[in-house]
Amino acid sequence: MLDAVRRRGQAIWQALPLAEQRRVVRHLRALWDVHRFRIAPQIAAVLDRRVAEGRLAYRAASIVGAEQADGCIRVRQRLRGQRSLVVDAFDSVIVTTGPAHADVLRTNTAIAALERMGLVRLDPIGLALETDSQGRAVGTSGRPTDRFSSAGHWRAAALAN
Repeated sequence: MLDAVRRRGQAIWQALPLAEQRRVVRHLRALWDVHRFRIAPQIAAVLDRRVAEGRLAYRAASIVGAEQADGCIRVRQRLRGQRSLVVDAFDSVIVTTGPAHADVLRTNTAIAALERMGLVRLDPIGLALETDSQGRAVGTSGRPTDRFSSAGHWRAAALAN
């Protein structure tokens, strides 16, 4: 069923009023981000093997803080659905949050600089950068610019597929 939604996703998304798009993002964005992408079977086999060996674990959590100590990375995290914090030590950490969505203008210095230059702005939903149908970024003036084009997750709000 997800494949059918994926094939028609853009048309479905673009037919929704802005208020409904915002509601979808608010309630389903994290679930969609997790399930919309696929990895190569060879990579999946390596990851599955590492999980079976106890060398890899997946965790749904918010990272509250991290520090290097004693040759490892200590991560303070709040597990999904829980209030208390958990602190674990790791050899390495892979954060798979995907694009920063609404925080991109605050967390990505390059994109923040493009905004200061007037070349980009966040879409009305707060999902990605605003783009036109050709992938041109909509600047702070509200008009598309020929100076910056985008693809992939930067166009998430326009495409949602």
